[in-house]
Amino acid sequence: MSSPLALAQNSGNGQFSSADKHYLKQDARGAAYELQISQLAAQKANNQQVRQYAEMAAKDHQNYNQQEQQLAEQNGVTLPTSPTREEQSRINRLQQLNGSAFDDAYVRDMRQVNQRDVNEEQKEANSTQNQQIKQFIQQFKQMDQKHLQDARNLPISGSNNG
Repeated sequence: MSSPLALAQNSGNGQFSSADKHYLKQDARGAAYELQISQLAAQKANNQQVRQYAEMAAKDHQNYNQQEQQLAEQNGVTLPTSPTREEQSRINRLQQLNGSAFDDAYVRDMRQVNQRDVNEEQKEANSTQNQQIKQFIQQFKQMDQKHLQDARNLPISGSNNG
């Protein structure tokens, strides 16, 4: 059985539109951010549930980033490999936190960015005409939905779901 990415590669629905390229570039920056903060949280998280979530998210995003990079390269699109300046500032702030303050900030951030991811994926899936993009989104949609649901279930100091 072929992987969804292999199917996407073989569907060859022409060039990416400028909107598709913009989506991929923005998504790559966001994915780089999620990978970096999850790697940081896998090392720094105080709460074991938060640490396990971070390890899972980091592993998933390494795979996601590789697949997205491969799709882009095969279609002549160069993706950024680092977060935006704003996201880098957020990483820097997270690095300064410790204990439950770190855990809370990470969990809140992952709730926010995964909600953004789910919304942006839906918007792009509805607007793109490119089957490769549609199949890529379909392949990873469940991952982002799971990350969002799992992040919502993580504890925030003083509450179960913030």
